[in-house]
Amino acid sequence: MADKAPEKKGRVSALKSFTKAIKRSPKIMRKALKGAKQRMKVGKNKAHSELEGAEDNGWIFKDEDIGAGVNYKVKYLGSVEVDFDASSSSNNQEHAQKAMRALRAYTKGQPQAVPKLVLTVSVGSIELKSLDGKKVIMRHSTTRIAYSTVDAENPKLFGYVGMVKDTNLTLCHIFKCKNAKQGYEMTFVCAQAFDLNFRSWQSDRTKALEKAESSEGGDIEPTKAWQKKADEKKASGASFVLVVV
Repeated sequence: MADKAPEKKGRVSALKSFTKAIKRSPKIMRKALKGAKQRMKVGKNKAHSELEGAEDNGWIFKDEDIGAGVNYKVKYLGSVEVDFDASSSSNNQEHAQKAMRALRAYTKGQPQAVPKLVLTVSVGSIELKSLDGKKVIMRHSTTRIAYSTVDAENPKLFGYVGMVKDTNLTLCHIFKCKNAKQGYEMTFVCAQAFDLNFRSWQSDRTKALEKAESSEGGDIEPTKAWQKKADEKKASGASFVLVVV
């Protein structure tokens, strides 16, 4: 487990390092899709956006829908420690895909079925809940999430990377979607939520900070996560061990 850092310092450093990654989240997903060389246009307005069936705001959903939260049925495969490089979206994509594929290979060999849950994406957070919505299993404020993505080879695998509270540890939380279309859509919805959150910081930083502090107080980390073995953290192809977060 990573050493704990002061609460204030951790939040500020997370915001500084994650801001650029949040703005690049759609770009990371486009790399996974192996799309056009030119940057895909999203957001601003319907005429500007290249998303099929875009709303007037240029995204898949209206801003108020993201504010309320958009729900997706998923299978939670687990969480894996990954490296995070605020200056390189391609490196981050590689780290996330490696984690996704390793965890998928592991879960395929397990006898027990992976239960279906509900993942809710909103402006302030991403929450994993029971199907009836009564139990929150995992929750991460948007201010602690670096980016979301899909696996280029298997886009049914969706993941988002966030910093564990009070630590320098970053985990990739990995889910299996119903189909590739859902995986792609979830990534764009996350990008829209990140964009709305980022704009709130631009318009009123003091108010946004108050909301972030209040939201982060309700965050819930996974009870267990796969982390690199301590003696292999610097070696390529490091193996993982399941530990209590």
